[in-house]
Order: sequence, then C-alpha cells, then structure tokens
Amino acid sequence: MNAPIMKIKFIVFILMLATAVSCKKKDDPQPAPALRSPISYSELTATTPYGTFFKDANGVSTVDRTEGRNLLRMLEAIDVYCKSSIEAKTTIDSTKLSNMFRNQSNAFTAPYSDLNALSYSIQKYTSKSTNYKSTTDKDIEKMIGALAKSSLSVNATAGYGTAGLYSSQYLLDVYGVENSQVLVSALIGALQLDYIGNYLLFTGLNGDNTQIVPGTNYSQLEHNWDVAYGLLTANDIYALGATDETMNAGESYLGASVWANNKAGYKELYAAFLKGRTAIVNNDMGELKQQALKIRYILEKSVGFDAGQHILNVAQGNGVKPHEFAQGYGMIYATRFCFLITGTEAFSKKYLNELLNTDTPHVDDIASQTFFDVQNEVRDKFGYYQQ
Repeated sequence: MNAPIMKIKFIVFILMLATAVSCKKKDDPQPAPALRSPISYSELTATTPYGTFFKDANGVSTVDRTEGRNLLRMLEAIDVYCKSSIEAKTTIDSTKLSNMFRNQSNAFTAPYSDLNALSYSIQKYTSKSTNYKSTTDKDIEKMIGALAKSSLSVNATAGYGTAGLYSSQYLLDVYGVENSQVLVSALIGALQLDYIGNYLLFTGLNGDNTQIVPGTNYSQLEHNWDVAYGLLTANDIYALGATDETMNAGESYLGASVWANNKAGYKELYAAFLKGRTAIVNNDMGELKQQALKIRYILEKSVGFDAGQHILNVAQGNGVKPHEFAQGYGMIYATRFCFLITGTEAFSKKYLNELLNTDTPHVDDIASQTFFDVQNEVRDKFGYYQQ
C-alpha cells in the first residue's frame, strides 16, 4: 500500500474518532443544574423556624407539610374519639372508628371534618415499609373491636374479669387492658415511626431532586422530608423551649415520646431535621443520609425506651398500673418497626405473649418478675440505660 493511500486512511480515521468523541460528549447525561441556591449550614440555629431558608428564586416557600400534619390530625381525631366514650359515658362505634382509620364514609366530625375530603388515610400509610402490612391492618382492626366491646361497660366499674372504668379515667376490658392506649401506642409505631423512619427517610431518600413536581413548588425529595417533619410535629420548631423537666405543650404522640423517654435525643432531633432539609437544597447526599440516620436512631430508641420504662413502672408499682401496662404493651407492639435496632415482628410478639397468655389472661395475673424480665430484654435491645 502506497503512502498517499495510507495518509488518506489515517485522516479519515482521525475524523471518525473526533466525530465519535463529539457525539459521546453530546449524548452523555450531564449533571442536572441545582434547583436552589446553596445554604450555609452555619446559618442554621436552634431557633430557626422550619422553612425560613427553603424558598425558590422568587422567594416562594418550597415547604408543604400539609400531608404529614393531616395524618397527625387523623391520629389525634382517633385518640379524641376513643376518649370521648369516657367523657360522655357513651359506647364506641367500631364501624365509625374503622372508617376513621381508613378515612371513608365521612367518619371524621368537627373540628376534623375537613379530613373527610382527603384522598389518603392512616391505613394507607400504616406499616407501609413492611411485608406484613395486611397483618398490621388486621391487628389495628382487632384493637378497635376490643375497644368498642369494652365501651359497652363504660357505666360499670372495672374489676377482675369485669370490663368498665378504673379510677373513673381508664376504660378497661375483661383482661384489665386499656385498649384505647394500646391502639394509640401501636399507631405511633405503625404509622409515625414506620412511615417517617423506614419509608420517607429511607426509601424516600431516592426521591428525585432535579425537577419540580408538576403543579407544586417542590421536588419529590424535598416533599418527602417535609411530610416526615409534618407527621412528627405540628410545630415550626420541634420542642421549642422544652427542658428536661418541661415539655413543649404542642408536642404529641411520637414527638412527646421522644421528649419523655430520650432526653439526649430530643435535643438533637430538630437540628437533624433542619440540617437534613438544608442538605437537600445543597444536593449534599452524604450529609442528608447522615442526618436521616440520626433521626431514625433517635425515634427508634425513644420507642424502645418508652416500652421498657412503662413495663418497669408496672413492675415497680409506679403510676396507674392499667395505664402504665397499656402504654408499655402498645409500645412493645411498636418495636417491630424499629428496623435499625433490629426490632422485628417476632421480637414484639414474643414479649407480648410473655405478658398476656392462656396462663396469665388478666393483667393482675402477671407476676412482677415477668415484668422485670420483659423490661430487661427490651433494655438490652435498646440500651436505654446508656443514654
């Protein structure tokens, strides 16, 4: 082959290579431009209201906590309805309570009537991250049925084997169980802990943060984080003004449990939510995952501490026995959603069955040592003496 032909082929090869490189650069996916201007973490303080810095280029807020707050209101509405039986000396309608759980048949009444128009429900998000959602739904329905049955005796006085009111404040069934407290405590785990920790702040971290959700002013990742915060607390600043002795009166359910049972954790919780939301703005996934992990550990330890402390209270004779037992029992149910600390359905069932079973069908049948043994196991699992 002569030199001119070789030279021509070489030139053609170079041109083809240049074209290929050019096409590759053109076709390669390019990093999406940041949605927001970065925020310095140093600007965040303990009294920075949530959403202060989270705005678009036009100064419009990108925060929408409505869905989380409404789920929290649904839980509150269920709690209020359960307590109404005692206050008004009326029975609980299991169908109505089930409909509130599922948000159907316009079951919510004033001041919660607006919740009827929403497309979601507690049931929709309960146990969402698990492979035992259907079992959880059935468990909640059983708790509702047990509460309704015990309310038939709301005008009677509770005794061994007799449903009725205890100390005029607590509605017990024939087994000495305050089912309203068990139900609410179970939902703290099945709804709040699971949906916040195991879904929104875990799976939800994969939400898109490169474009705005159509019809809104936020990305999917921003919204996932905001829903989580809204479901924890209705306040702009979680536990604002709280001390170890005095809780912020606006906190409830899981938020109140963190304050009551995790004195180290409640002081760090708001800062973690605020820093994590800022990390989303900054596209700082490393910081985001770190803050999400911190939040999840705080919430899980709080549930475990709650369960163990109330069972210990029963063992030591502190507080009102039926109420302490019900909260501890319901929180032991909730530990099955503590995935980071390897809480499982089997762990939860084991200790629920150790407390109430065919040999000890009534709360008063349970030996003090059994309470100590159960709380020791929960203590070892969650390490709540190591705060």
